[in-house]
Order: sequence, then C-alpha cells, then structure tokens
Amino acid sequence: MDTDIHLGYRKGRQGGLWFVRWYTHQNRCYQRLDLGVADDVVTEGTLDYAEAVRAAKRAVTKARLRRAADASGPVLTVRLALETYLAARNARQSRLCGAGAGPLFLAGSCQPAR
Repeated sequence: MDTDIHLGYRKGRQGGLWFVRWYTHQNRCYQRLDLGVADDVVTEGTLDYAEAVRAAKRAVTKARLRRAADASGPVLTVRLALETYLAARNARQSRLCGAGAGPLFLAGSCQPAR
C-alpha cells in the first residue's frame, strides 16, 4: 500500500468494519471511507484482510482520479470549444465594430451576416 494510505479496522458489537484513510496533500487533511463489514462473523458480502486491501487501493485510486479530474476543469468537448471560440470571436468583433453590432459577422467585415 501507499505510505499515505492507512487501512483501518473498527471492532463493533455485531462485528468489525474495514475503513480506509488517506492523506490529501492539496488540502493537507485526511479523507476517510468505510469499505465494508469485516469477516468476523462469516456471512456473504464480508471482506477479509486481502479483499479489504484491494478495496482500499481501488477506492483511493478512484477518489484521487476524481479529484484530479475536478481540478482540471470541465471535460473539453467540441460544443464547449465552439461556444468558447464563438464568445471570444464575437467579443473581439464587438470591440472592433462597436457595442451595437450583432453576434453574427461575416469574416473580416463589420456587417452582420444575412
């Protein structure tokens, strides 16, 4: 496991609980996530140590990828690129031709397209 990832076990009245805690360097704090019920009382859907380790690695990797994706901003799509380009182009054209100019212009002209 990573040095910033800690697998924890908490004993309860009805059995134990596995959880994972990891350090986030951006926020300088710990994140915690419950993984599932431990196999103290063997029933279906419980986790032994090896399964808890795998689940912890998957959970932390998923959380780190989600945080990185959120930090990088929205997913760039053709629509978003086109909207950004058109807004910048129309703002530039309005500055050149005056504030009263419409949003659609012919290339290199201050006359609106018809």
